[in-house]
Amino acid sequence: MPELPEVETMKRELQKKVQGRAFLDVWTDTPKLVYHPSSFLAFKREIKNLRIQKVERKGKVLVLYLTQEKVLLVHPKLTGHFILGHWVYKRQKWEPNLPDQYIHLMFWLDNQEMLAWSDLRKFSRIEIQPLQEIEKTPLLKNIGPDPLSVEFSFLKLQQLLGKTQRPIKVVLMDQSLIGGIGNIYANEILWAAKIYPGRKSFLLTREEGKKIYQAMRKILKEAVELEGTSVSDFRGLDNQPGRYLSRLKVYRRIGKPCPCCGHPIEKREMRGRSVYYCPLCQPKSDNENVFSNF
Repeated sequence: MPELPEVETMKRELQKKVQGRAFLDVWTDTPKLVYHPSSFLAFKREIKNLRIQKVERKGKVLVLYLTQEKVLLVHPKLTGHFILGHWVYKRQKWEPNLPDQYIHLMFWLDNQEMLAWSDLRKFSRIEIQPLQEIEKTPLLKNIGPDPLSVEFSFLKLQQLLGKTQRPIKVVLMDQSLIGGIGNIYANEILWAAKIYPGRKSFLLTREEGKKIYQAMRKILKEAVELEGTSVSDFRGLDNQPGRYLSRLKVYRRIGKPCPCCGHPIEKREMRGRSVYYCPLCQPKSDNENVFSNF
């Protein structure tokens, strides 16, 4: 799933290569991707000739500010991402058929380029909303502060952790508390901080909280600089994978040696999500439950 670094990569590339362009037309073979307006034909009529004035990110959501006080909201969900290029539709597919290309939306721009939306799982969500309504939309109204923003201080994180008994990994992934962190980076942050993923947040010491905060800022910044992590099909606008994959220490490395101590990385389940960790570097306390009890 694209997380903060991947969506930030999309945002920056769109700012550089697409901002200022106008939409001339749009095609889809999967109308369900468009949640608002209620029909794809209405979406098509509404977006025609609107120009992209600004591109921002809120949590894992792309926010494209358009002319006529409209906003295009794009949530990649599990596998969505943009590709920029030129295609011809032949034999019910877009050619050239690039690696990891699953195009289900195509936008024609006013500079003769095409902006494709690729989504293998078809779970992404796209909306056009009036500018004055966007803070009320389900996609944006419950997103917490950005962990890379100036406003997100260590004190802010400490206050969040002290208010809940939930496991720290669950808290890091709660989009209403912190916007943008998903399973990849929650695992990596906790390994770097040497914190057991099932540790109850309110039990964390000030020093442990500081380690989490420092690891969070460092890892997310590095992942943004390397244009994200492509563990499956995420690609940038040029259809190239992100380069943070080689930096991963625990995520999807089950059985491989911990980069710190050499013990095999283990995998457990916590509330339906995979947890990757080193039991030696991230030990649980005697009074902490095993994963299956969360």
